Amino acid sequence: MPRTLLAAACGLLCLPLLFGYGPTLAQDAKSKPAKASKKTPEKAPAKTAKKLPATEAQGDDLPIFVGVDKTAAIRKALQKKEDVEFSGFPLDQTIKYLANVSKTKMLIDKHAFTKEGIALDEPITMVAKDVTIERVLNRILEPSGMTWLIEDEVVKITTEIAAADNSRLFTRTYRVKRLLDVMRSRPAEEVSALPTADELQFVQLGGGNFCFLPHMYPGNGSALNNSESSPEVDSLLDTIMHCTRRPWFDRDAEGGTITLVSDLLVVRQTVAVHEEIEALLEALTSVAMKRARSTAIPVRAKTDDGSAERRAKAVLAGKGELEFVDFPLGQAISYLSELTKVEFVIDEGALSEEGIATDEPVTLVMKDVTLQSAIQLVLKPLGLTTMFRHGVVMVTTEVAAGDYPVITVYAVDDILDAGGMDGDTLIDLLMTQTSGPWFDIDQEGGEIKIPLRSALVVRQSQKIQAEILAMLTELRAGLVKRKPAPPIDPDEIRTKIYVWSDVAKRSDELATAIKTIVAPETWDDEKVILEVGEQLVIRQTHKTHLSIGRFVETLVPLTPLDVPAKPDKDRVENEKRADRLYTLAIDFLKDKNPDQARHWLQHLVKTYPNSPAAKRAKDVLGGLEEKK
Repeated sequence: MPRTLLAAACGLLCLPLLFGYGPTLAQDAKSKPAKASKKTPEKAPAKTAKKLPATEAQGDDLPIFVGVDKTAAIRKALQKKEDVEFSGFPLDQTIKYLANVSKTKMLIDKHAFTKEGIALDEPITMVAKDVTIERVLNRILEPSGMTWLIEDEVVKITTEIAAADNSRLFTRTYRVKRLLDVMRSRPAEEVSALPTADELQFVQLGGGNFCFLPHMYPGNGSALNNSESSPEVDSLLDTIMHCTRRPWFDRDAEGGTITLVSDLLVVRQTVAVHEEIEALLEALTSVAMKRARSTAIPVRAKTDDGSAERRAKAVLAGKGELEFVDFPLGQAISYLSELTKVEFVIDEGALSEEGIATDEPVTLVMKDVTLQSAIQLVLKPLGLTTMFRHGVVMVTTEVAAGDYPVITVYAVDDILDAGGMDGDTLIDLLMTQTSGPWFDIDQEGGEIKIPLRSALVVRQSQKIQAEILAMLTELRAGLVKRKPAPPIDPDEIRTKIYVWSDVAKRSDELATAIKTIVAPETWDDEKVILEVGEQLVIRQTHKTHLSIGRFVETLVPLTPLDVPAKPDKDRVENEKRADRLYTLAIDFLKDKNPDQARHWLQHLVKTYPNSPAAKRAKDVLGGLEEKK
């Protein structure tokens, strides 16, 4: 059915329809959904979600809620992968089927469905391979304003409005000591001033209220915490309330509550918001503690490792060739799925609301462009775009894409330091230089906060997140310079190895020549030359090693340039050697050693008389003669 806007809250007790798992469903061939997988429950143990990649926030010391996660076993069961094929299959039978294959209990909130006009036999159509049960639930429920949650040890299928009702709020406590320790280490003036406790004390205690307990914090009770940490606490709470799903009582006069007790964050909210908070705190702590291996950390559910999205982005970033001439949109999208092996899904409900048919003809002939750009060239004229959701690339309207904001935490301390700017300046820059909308400017749209100098938190559509990432990348490239290499101490003593067999008949002769010609006054018991086989091991200062290297290079057997029988290759090589001799002589001049400079200049003129360096050497020799 077309997607509808759900505007009423559900407050009555529901009459549940409960499905338990058991033997295989007894259905005839017409009613049973086709299933490509041949695996039986006994041979198909539940698959757990993959570990988060290195670019994500992770670690045992990151903030986690206090207590036992009673939903873990059910979530693990929902990670079982199946091949599914539903074609107009009734919703209640689909849920019953998924309960059986996942071995979980699933309950339909019949009262909420009736209130929103959703029929139990709502037809479900979906074809997918090797997909988790969790993603199947997400994809079949979301288009009709439905959702699921784990409550009372069962998976409850309900409406989005009912899931957000105050009756479903519950309390969870999070450890945030590490994050607050980092935040408290920065100057208090770096955190924007937010409402104080005096402004919040009018709120009554109880479910659904912002609970401020001034006796928990030492001091005069004029802020959410004492004078040392109140800005940090205010900033953290403000970020959570603005960058996670609403409602929050402090913003909307209804919804969830949040407060800090010592280093524990106590939150009363829905399941969906708790999932966002936990992932957000992990990402913030990862950036704050310099543990993040990426400058952009998506805030995802624990069961989503992001691998499907990364693979899709990598494929679409490649270049290809597309040719559609009056091709139906639906067929063009199907072709793209086959071409890229990336699953594309059309949001038919969103297209229907905008009056866009799936058989709308599209035309595009394009070569040597990225597939992502080519797809946007096809979709943009129709007011369509793509977004990554539930493991697939969803083709939807630009309006609908804005209804599914995502949260990303960006590491920005290097940009702020290099640009000499504060967090507010960066936020203003991003809001004014991206297409928006932004709540602070347009009274609707995305939110952007910087709770600590190293972390920027953004809740926005995927399109605007891409714009922000591109802008931060450009700022980083333009402002953040690579740290220069530490200066080399010319008097630092180093040990180097030189091969003598190609430049001298005997190593002792080469050693004597080096000691006599190169910095003769510096050789002592510490700065020595040792003969080891066909190598000289020399311990000298960095400055002297440079002179030794140039000296050894000049000793390679050479042929004068005026010998016509030698090919051009030898001429070029001899010119290089002549240049090195000239450089060596000039170095001696700089060291105020004119005798050595004169010696090597004369050697250069004699050995390579026709080289460009010889001409320069003659000029220098003339100058030396004048100074005598």
